[in-house]
Amino acid sequence: MSALVRLYPRAWRERYEAEFLTLLEARPTTIGDRLDIVRGALDARLHPQVRRDEAPEPAPIDDGPDDTVVVRRLGYGALAGAAFWVLTWWYAAIGSPVVYDGYGPHRDGSGALPLLLLATVLLVGGLIGHLIMLPTSRRAARIGAVAAIPLLLLWSFGPWVVWFALLATVALVAFALGSLGTAHWSRGAAAGVTIGVIGTIGLGLITAGLASAGMEPPYEILLVIMATATPIWLAVGGPLTRVRPGVAAA
Repeated sequence: MSALVRLYPRAWRERYEAEFLTLLEARPTTIGDRLDIVRGALDARLHPQVRRDEAPEPAPIDDGPDDTVVVRRLGYGALAGAAFWVLTWWYAAIGSPVVYDGYGPHRDGSGALPLLLLATVLLVGGLIGHLIMLPTSRRAARIGAVAAIPLLLLWSFGPWVVWFALLATVALVAFALGSLGTAHWSRGAAAGVTIGVIGTIGLGLITAGLASAGMEPPYEILLVIMATATPIWLAVGGPLTRVRPGVAAA
């Protein structure tokens, strides 16, 4: 990096080099930073009339997007996750191929697992966005979000493990209710998560009861589960997309 700094005129380096190198060592530099350094050096050399005591300031280094930009992107990702969630259950109930084995004809929904994983990862990203916004004083909300993240990921790898799903939904409700009163969260968002969780648990229990009785749950139930749980993604992602610079989550 010091080689790039030497592109600046001697007058500039005598005044700013030590301070500028200290600034560069404070954090990893990107390709954009290097281009800014070269651009600043060219600008300094294209103004030879500048005296030694009036050398231009070093080119500013962009620190990248602020937290609100990152949070909004995570919000849009969670909204996109709702679409992948819908595709997951549509494929499992309608789009997957029918196979024949010792259990009779049934749909092989294993191809939906990558869609489920992607939908879950995007939801987890939305929860991370809320963790960025939530103040440390919101312990219940933060604990709920932190607990939900690994449980959701574990469930996406093994959706047949019901306990992961049940514990994740409890954590999501704790997060939703604990976030009430913050600047970026609303009662509607909390209701969306809570209703989605309650509906999904109820339908999941019905499906498990049918399976334990030796009855194959109709594929329509899968579609209803999909529709019932979709508000969770929308409620998590929607508030993040409306975050603006200067909004505090007090």
